[in-house]
Amino acid sequence: GAGLIVLIMLLIRSTVGRTVSTIRNVSAAADRIAKGDLDILVPAHNGGRDELSRLIRNFNSMIIQLKDRIRLKEAVGLAQEVQQSLLPQHDPIITGLDIAGKSDYCDETGGDYFDFIKAQGRGQKPLVIAVVDVVGHGLGAALLMATVRAFLRSRLTMPGDLTEVVT
Repeated sequence: GAGLIVLIMLLIRSTVGRTVSTIRNVSAAADRIAKGDLDILVPAHNGGRDELSRLIRNFNSMIIQLKDRIRLKEAVGLAQEVQQSLLPQHDPIITGLDIAGKSDYCDETGGDYFDFIKAQGRGQKPLVIAVVDVVGHGLGAALLMATVRAFLRSRLTMPGDLTEVVT
């Protein structure tokens, strides 16, 4: 009987030891992630059917999703920089007029656009002011805005009055 009790105690100690060791591995990985190291995955535990194994799978999945979100955030940041560079950097100077423009987006990027375009060969109207509000927010609206900007600037180099340009 005493031998059986000792055997059971050793099995319990072994099982608890492996569980605690696995939890320590997850904790150490969480510490590394908190310091910015996302190049870590926790090794699988046992056969993969218990709660601890499920925790490890979810933890590893979270790391992968976090990496993807960080890459997406960096891409959106770059898109924001590009979009801001498409807006006029200086206000036009026209005698007798005070003209200024600014665009603040509610998201990182958006579909709002304004421009001051010096339209060559347009007779008495050397400056075209464009104000555009593309429906929606985010990257899709920003891409559409960039397309509209490119098309408008290209179209203004061709003959025709402003009605024809807008049409």
